[in-house]
This record gives sequence, structure tokens and C-alpha cells, in this order.
Amino acid sequence: MGHMNDDHAESTVAMVMHYVGLPDVEAAQLVALDRLGFMVQVTRQGQTFKLRLPFPRAAADRKDVKSLIVEMTQAAYKDESVQAHLAALAKPEESAAAAGA
Repeated sequence: MGHMNDDHAESTVAMVMHYVGLPDVEAAQLVALDRLGFMVQVTRQGQTFKLRLPFPRAAADRKDVKSLIVEMTQAAYKDESVQAHLAALAKPEESAAAAGA
């Protein structure tokens, strides 16, 4: 979970938006994981709450968990509304980086 939260936080935001249909997600972190899915702590419109995101099927083993997350992430990134939201989230970071340069 640490790897997902540290290196793929944007992917978790994308999955929550795509699979739950929740717009305007600001942040999402995995907080628990099992063979059926994972719990995510979500920040949206100044509120923080937890929700369950199930896998499309039960994972057979640890390697399968990774495969399911990759599959779910790929599907989420194909969603045009998710792409637009992630691009909008990235713009303030790009502006801040440019200002600091």
C-alpha cells in the first residue's frame, strides 16, 4: 500500500472517480487491502471519508492483486472526465514548480 500511496496516488484518485463515480476527488490513499478490494481514504470538497473499492473479481494471490490494480487503473485512465480532472489537479503543481524555478 505504501508504494501505491507514495508513487501512484493519482491512480487511486482516478480509480475512485471512475468506479465510484465521485467527481472532484482531491486526494485518495489506500488504507486497507484484501483479496476482494481495498479501503480508500478520500478527500473531496474539504471533507475526508473512507470508502470501499471492490476488485472486479477476487484476487488469487499477491501478484493477482497487482494485476487487478493495474487493470482498474488502465480502465480509469480511459475515462475522459477522469483525464480532465487529473490535468486540472496537475496545473497548480506545475505553476508552483515554475514559480520556484
